[in-house]
Amino acid sequence: IRCSQSNGNGAQIKKTTLHDLYEQQGQSPWYDNLCRPVTDLKPLIANGVRGVTSNPT
Repeated sequence: IRCSQSNGNGAQIKKTTLHDLYEQQGQSPWYDNLCRPVTDLKPLIANGVRGVTSNPT
């Protein structure tokens, strides 16, 4: 995690290099191989992950 910035509502958002990757290069970081123990997406999204995939087989 690099720094914090305001979200416009006064709350601080921690900005990661994944956020920079999207903002500066237009690349969307994905989390591949989502499984049941990792079903809480909120922290992943907060850290800059913009999509997930899963292979249930």
